Amino acid sequence: MTESELMDLILERPGLYIGHESVIKAEAFIRGFAFANPEGNIDPLYSGFTRWLIDRRGLGQYSWSSILTMMGGSEASAFQLAKELWNEYKIIQEKEINS
Repeated sequence: MTESELMDLILERPGLYIGHESVIKAEAFIRGFAFANPEGNIDPLYSGFTRWLIDRRGLGQYSWSSILTMMGGSEASAFQLAKELWNEYKIIQEKEINS
């Protein structure tokens, strides 16, 4: 499983993985998963999400969860924003790969 696949699962069913809708908990869970991954493969899709948000919003070097928390203003809003922007990001990346 990749970090991107795990991100999809968490955004779809947060209660199953992290207890409730929280971008901070989601990022921590995914970091723990990546740390425990014995293969150590980097998932370019997941890794590019933060850079995409930084470029898109013109914000400094923050994590994706911090950026979305600033944008959303609350954990609940940030989580919903994460769902929307993660899906938008994946669509854009897929189009770039296919073109």
